[in-house]
Amino acid sequence: MPKKPEVIVLSALAEGQFGLSKAKADALVEAAEVCLHHNEHRNGVRLQISGRSSASHTLEFSSPSKAALRANADLREAVEDGATAVAIAVVTRTTDYRVVERSFRTTGIDWWLGRQDGVFEARLEVSGILKGPHRVGSRVQEKLEQMQQSDATGRPGYAAVVEFSAPEARIAEKA
Repeated sequence: MPKKPEVIVLSALAEGQFGLSKAKADALVEAAEVCLHHNEHRNGVRLQISGRSSASHTLEFSSPSKAALRANADLREAVEDGATAVAIAVVTRTTDYRVVERSFRTTGIDWWLGRQDGVFEARLEVSGILKGPHRVGSRVQEKLEQMQQSDATGRPGYAAVVEFSAPEARIAEKA
């Protein structure tokens, strides 16, 4: 009997995180829901995870309200925020890291990760694509190069690219 895919519940994004408030997590999740809706996905869609590991997970999410669609009408911003929600959900599920803190722009990364509150042990850089699965590989490369700005920290890094039409989350690890 085939193994059932694991379930990622987007609404639970803030659970277990040190540096991600419920309000911020809810806003990120809402943006992901808008991007998934835009691509006509329904609750329970399969999310293909590739890169450092391969898996297929069921993605649980709510249909966005009309107000959520209006609040996220700038799809470029919604894709960035929505990709962050999915990337955090995947990386914190597939590693033992949690979100510790939002990073400053000049570091070349988006988030600091760690196993303890206040301890920066790893880096996370995120990018999103609304439609265009053929662009995922090149975007991952761009994100790995961008992370060079913080390579001197000596901490491992993860470049995560989320593509919403497939949907796919490709995670590359940088030592």
